[in-house]
Amino acid sequence: MSRNHALAVVACLAFAASGAAQRFEERVAVREVELVFELPSRTAPGPDDLTVIEDGLVRPVTKVGSIEDGTVRSRFRREEAFDAPPWTAVVWVDRTLAAPGTVFSSTLGLARQAAGLADLGAVEVVVADPAPEIVAGSTREPKRLEQVLADLAGKARVERDRTEGTPTPRTGPDADRLRRQLDRLLVHLAGRREAGPKVLFLIADGFHVEPAEMKAFETGKPQGGRTETVLETARLLAAYGWVVVALPIRQQDAGREDRSVNEGDRFRHNHGDWGPTNNSVPPMIPSKAPKDTKLKWPAVIDAQIQPDLSPLRALIGPTAGALATADALLPSTVEALGGRWHLYYQTQMPADGRLRPVEVRTRSGSAVRTRQWVRSATPEGIAEARLRRLLAGDPLPSSLPVRIESGKIVVAGFSAPEPAVPGPVRISIAAADGTIRHKGAPGIESPEKGWSHPLPDGQPVAILVEDLARERWSAVRIDGAVE
Repeated sequence: MSRNHALAVVACLAFAASGAAQRFEERVAVREVELVFELPSRTAPGPDDLTVIEDGLVRPVTKVGSIEDGTVRSRFRREEAFDAPPWTAVVWVDRTLAAPGTVFSSTLGLARQAAGLADLGAVEVVVADPAPEIVAGSTREPKRLEQVLADLAGKARVERDRTEGTPTPRTGPDADRLRRQLDRLLVHLAGRREAGPKVLFLIADGFHVEPAEMKAFETGKPQGGRTETVLETARLLAAYGWVVVALPIRQQDAGREDRSVNEGDRFRHNHGDWGPTNNSVPPMIPSKAPKDTKLKWPAVIDAQIQPDLSPLRALIGPTAGALATADALLPSTVEALGGRWHLYYQTQMPADGRLRPVEVRTRSGSAVRTRQWVRSATPEGIAEARLRRLLAGDPLPSSLPVRIESGKIVVAGFSAPEPAVPGPVRISIAAADGTIRHKGAPGIESPEKGWSHPLPDGQPVAILVEDLARERWSAVRIDGAVE
C-alpha cells in the first residue's frame, strides 16, 4: 500500500469516527429527573441504597435528600447543601364534580391548615365552575390563604343549606362531563412549569360505579368511558410530578381511634428494618415502638373499600397521593407531605412525548412509594386535552407563533435557547367528528429562521403544533370549522 493510499484510509477512518461520535453525542444527551417518595424506613437512604428502574432500564441515582431540610446525599460527596425549591401547591375546587357539602367541609378543613400549607410552599387556589378561575394567586401568606378558603367555605355552606333535601342522582357525572372537567384540570396544571415537588389538593366527590368500572379502577386497566378518562388523567398527573391529595370530605370526625393491636400492627412489627429478628421463628417483636398508622381511624378504612371512592383511589394511586375523607385527617396528611424525600436520577430518554413507567426499589428489593410515570416532553394526552378545550371555546395560552398560510403551517421566527435533547415537531390534528390524530415532522433547527410544513390532509378543524424539545406550542382553529 502506498503512503498516500495509507494516509487516505486513515483520513477516511478519522472522518467516519468523528461522524459516529457526533451522532452518538446527539443520542445520549443526559438530564436529571426528580422523584418525590415516602421514606421507606427510619434510616435515611443514600444514592447507593436506592435503584430507579425506568421503562425496564436501571438508571443511576445521583442525589437523595429530605425536601424539608434542604440537604442531599450525593454519589460524589457524602453530604452537601442543596438549594431545592419548595413545594408548589394548587387547591382545585371543582364545583361541577363536588357537591356543596363537600366543598364546604373540604375548604373549611384546608382553611384550618393554612399555616401548614404555607410552610410547604406557595399555594394557588382555583375554582372550576365549570371553567377554572384563579381566586388566589400563588401565596405563602397563611392569613391570606385562610381568608380565601374560608370565604369559599362560607359560600358553599349557603348553597348546601339551600339545596338540603334536594335529591341528587347517584350515577355521578357522565363520561363527557367528567372528561371536560379533567381536561380543564390537565391543561391548567401542564402550564405550571415550576421546578421541585408539586401537590394538588383536589376537592371532588367520588361517584357511583358499576362492577365493571370498579374492577377497571382497582386493576388500572381502562374499559373505555369514565374509566379511561380517570386512569389517563392519573398517568398524566403522575408524569408531570403532581402528588394528588383527593378531598371528598363530608364529615369532620374520623371516628373513634382504635388502639388495639391488630394484624396490621403485627405485620409492621415483623417486617420492619430490625435486622435478623425478621427471620426468627417465631417472629420476635422489636423493642422500639411501631410507626404510627392512619389505619387506626375508621374513616381511613372506609375510604379504602367504599366502591364510590374507587375513581379517586385510581386517581391518586399512580401519583403516590393520599385520600382524606375527614377533616381530622388533614393535619397528618399535610405533615406527611412535609416529611417526604426526593431523589434525582439520570436518564437518556429522547424528547418524544411518550410516558414511561418508573419504579424505585431499596437494596432489599422492596418497592418505594413514588409516582409511577415520567415523561420526556409533552404527552399526546395533554395535546388532545388542549385541542378539546380549544374546540369548546376555552381561551388557551400559546408559546409558539403559528399561523396557517397558503396550505402550510408556518412558525414565525422566535428566540429560544437550544434544547438539551433535540426533538421533532408534533402536529396534532382534530377532525370534525372529534377524533384526534398525531403526526411527526422534522424539528425546528434554527428558531430565528422560522419553520414551515404542509398542512395535513383530511380537512382538520383545528391543529396543535408543538416543538417537543423546547415544549413550546400553539393551537389554531381552521376557518370554517364545524362546531
